[in-house]
Amino acid sequence: MQRDEIRTRLEELWQKQTLAGAWLFSGPEGLGKATLAIELAEYILAGGTYANQTVKSQVATASHPDMLLIRRGLTDKEKKERQKIVDSGKALDDKTEAERSRNPFITVDDIRGIDGFIHMSASGSSSWKVVIIDSADEMNINAANAVLKVLEEPPSQTVMILISHNPAKLLPTILSRCRKASFSPLSETEVAEVLRKTNPELSASEITSLSRLAEGSPGKAISLLSADALSVFGGLLRLFSDFPKVNAADFYKFAEKYEKDELAYTTLKDLYITWLYRLIRMQAAGEMEAPITDEEQAVSSRVISLADKEKLLGLWEKSTVLFNQADNLYLDKKQVMVNSLLELSSCL
Repeated sequence: MQRDEIRTRLEELWQKQTLAGAWLFSGPEGLGKATLAIELAEYILAGGTYANQTVKSQVATASHPDMLLIRRGLTDKEKKERQKIVDSGKALDDKTEAERSRNPFITVDDIRGIDGFIHMSASGSSSWKVVIIDSADEMNINAANAVLKVLEEPPSQTVMILISHNPAKLLPTILSRCRKASFSPLSETEVAEVLRKTNPELSASEITSLSRLAEGSPGKAISLLSADALSVFGGLLRLFSDFPKVNAADFYKFAEKYEKDELAYTTLKDLYITWLYRLIRMQAAGEMEAPITDEEQAVSSRVISLADKEKLLGLWEKSTVLFNQADNLYLDKKQVMVNSLLELSSCL
């Protein structure tokens, strides 16, 4: 369903007093799941309206006493730095707070407060409580089990929203206890329209390329623009312009360029996995998809005509796992990337 359809459906359920319980907001990242969860919290805690400015402000800053927003906790270092500022009596800077480093997972310590929170009496006039977990995919196993216990006996007039970009990462028992709201990707035309409105300086070709890379997610399209994704993607494609002839030294230089910048490396990794999957889809269909760029059409055509289907599929599966391990187990990210690029050059 589209975002506005989901909003209308949930508002109707609240008006009928049948909204209580756990909800899973699922769909690709960048479709506005978290934004809708916050807006719905505002609607519920204001008693069925978006006109209460006090509630709007409290919900936006996660300071409303009847709302609990759970995200990955700050690292110990960031907690200490933050506490120094508080102890000094200085005001916290919003930009600095947003950029603070966080733990790789939502832990059981982040989750522990839910049970006490939902069993306290609501302080607001609506008598409702809202819990949002953004995102549930980031819970480790102990945190997931702690949430599961809460889901077994959810209190009345409480809404729990679990945001998930990939429900396959969640425990089946959690999935079975949640009602579902699945967010559908937008069309390429709709994503392009968002880009035109938010970034009118973009050229038509840039809008087309970003819209296709975003795969139906306006949020992803905007993030790709901020990360200079088209430049990164172009550099990746040029490594394989003479496929299967490649230069391993170029692979190392390319990976080294991005390894120390977390955002740049994540962008490269995601673009590479996206491209591999596009190659697999096009091989399976026996035809080219609408090209992201003119350069991509030429390089992809060459790779598809020469690469072995089974080896290419195996590389995509293997690389997806290895990149996740590199993130979670602190492996050498540059070497993982180079190894995958080298393996692609030998998928013959």
